Amino acid sequence: MMKSIVPLLMLPAALSLLGCNGDDPTPQKDPSAKWEPKESDLKGTWKIDAKATIDLISKEPSVEPGYVRLAKEFFESPEVAKAEMRFGKGTMTITNLPGRTEPIEATWKVLSKDGNLWTLETTEKGKEPERVLFTWIDRNHFSVVEEGSKPVVVVRTN
Repeated sequence: MMKSIVPLLMLPAALSLLGCNGDDPTPQKDPSAKWEPKESDLKGTWKIDAKATIDLISKEPSVEPGYVRLAKEFFESPEVAKAEMRFGKGTMTITNLPGRTEPIEATWKVLSKDGNLWTLETTEKGKEPERVLFTWIDRNHFSVVEEGSKPVVVVRTN
């Protein structure tokens, strides 16, 4: 059973089960950002950006080379490339996840904002709420990380 939204997004926690180091990066507010994201900016369809995710993971000071290799294999797989997240007003649907035939339906709400750093609460139907950290990179990219997981970068597709 999957615990929360980030592992559902692309199972970065699964890599840690293979003995990889799980140190979290610390999201950083970007003081040079001229654009301040709004909740409406989250609406739309998003996919995993495999290259950006691998680049971000490989820049972490404590990451093991084996972790980067496993992440590259996982995020560049055709199955992962099919996964999508659709954000509507307070709702989220995740489809085409490897190993799942049914979409995941959840609600979301912003708990806090500090420039490009957001904390969201997501609640999958029938489950306890989870907190997820979002770091907006630009209007079409954000990274998402949950405690104990590596970041995943997603890109807007519409």
